[in-house]
Amino acid sequence: MALRPPRLPWLWLSGTLGVLLLGLAGLGLWQQRLPQRLRNAAQAGQLGACLRLGRQLGALQPLRPQEQALVETCLRRQAQLSWDQGRWWAALDQQRRLVSRSANPLAENRQLQHWRQQLKQWVMQRFQRGELNQAFSLLSSSGENRFPEGQALQEALRENWAFNRFLFEKAQTAVAKKQWWEALDQLNQLDHPWWKTQAVPLRRQVDIAIAALRLRQEDHNSHGPAHSSGPGGPVDPQRLDGLVRRYMGQGLGDWAAFQAACKELGGKVVEEGPESDCRR
Repeated sequence: MALRPPRLPWLWLSGTLGVLLLGLAGLGLWQQRLPQRLRNAAQAGQLGACLRLGRQLGALQPLRPQEQALVETCLRRQAQLSWDQGRWWAALDQQRRLVSRSANPLAENRQLQHWRQQLKQWVMQRFQRGELNQAFSLLSSSGENRFPEGQALQEALRENWAFNRFLFEKAQTAVAKKQWWEALDQLNQLDHPWWKTQAVPLRRQVDIAIAALRLRQEDHNSHGPAHSSGPGGPVDPQRLDGLVRRYMGQGLGDWAAFQAACKELGGKVVEEGPESDCRR
């Protein structure tokens, strides 16, 4: 009696082929339905689903022009939504993706640069208000510090802040030593609104002291030419003031201009109590 061949391998093979064919048929049907699902998601404003379906369809076949337009619309709306919600990093990156894939990259790039410029303005507003850390935080949360322009802006702000703080502290030291002209020179170099505001009390103190100095020089001069022109007497305050202004017009700071004017009149700067005087 002949032995029959086992039927199990054939059953296993036919079952496997059946499952594979069913899977391929299902994949084909799913792929055929993707374009319609993409259109439905776009029309319903389901932006996340629209972008996900666009990626899935693009992985299987090149997108047709109408499908590409749908995905671009969804991406544009998603970028705007991210921007409106304050998710700067996501908005800018989504807009960059739109620039790289859009049929009209120039228009999309204009929107990207508009947003970047607006962010820069917000950074500068915080910086001008004295909110240095908040300005840096905005650069970081927007991702702009990943790029050379953002890095250069951050470094420029850090340097300007450090420079103004240095001038302010030097002015404080000069006021403590009653070196009024030198303090005025430092205060006049401040170019940051917040630091200028912090320096208002110092400037008021310096202005009062310099005004008192000029009155004292005028009082010395009122004693007569012999006294004012003799050794140890003060120089003519009007000539001194005119020379100081001339030197300042040439680019010298207040303190350097005062020293140069005093020297030109044959005098020397004398620190006398709370005043800096110019005497022969």
